[in-house]
Amino acid sequence: MGIEANPPALAESRRNRIHDEYIEGDARRVELPPASFDAVMMIDLLEHLEPADGLALLGKAQRLARKKVIVFTPNGFVRQDEYGGNPLQVHRSGWTVEDLRGRGYRLYGIGGLKALRGDLAIPRRPRVVTRPLANLTQPAVYRHPKHAFHLLAVKTLSSEEGG
Repeated sequence: MGIEANPPALAESRRNRIHDEYIEGDARRVELPPASFDAVMMIDLLEHLEPADGLALLGKAQRLARKKVIVFTPNGFVRQDEYGGNPLQVHRSGWTVEDLRGRGYRLYGIGGLKALRGDLAIPRRPRVVTRPLANLTQPAVYRHPKHAFHLLAVKTLSSEEGG
């Protein structure tokens, strides 16, 4: 199930058949029963919310998930304005390793060294140099997420069978 507040993004997701079911709405306001899903994923979402709203949504995700909550977000505040006619693209907060680790998440670095990427996570110029460098630094930042452009945060809520 996918939840999306931007109608054009929702339509694109439907065209691409990314999810089996969709809810058009703000994830902060969508009401679903507790433990509705094995896992709740928030991919490039938290940074678009004010910090207090992001914290509340993390709590809501834990209530909705039976096993895991997975978050993908830039490492720290990364300025981003509206683009593509979508005002929801503005970044309103930044999330750090400490923010998420302090809430019980395991952290992994994604995207290579933070300094190698700029707006929209695109490698800085000259891209012929920074793109391969970002790829080469990926294994190091995976284990040292403080230096990565993106954070992948995983919180296990209960033991899993076979895992």
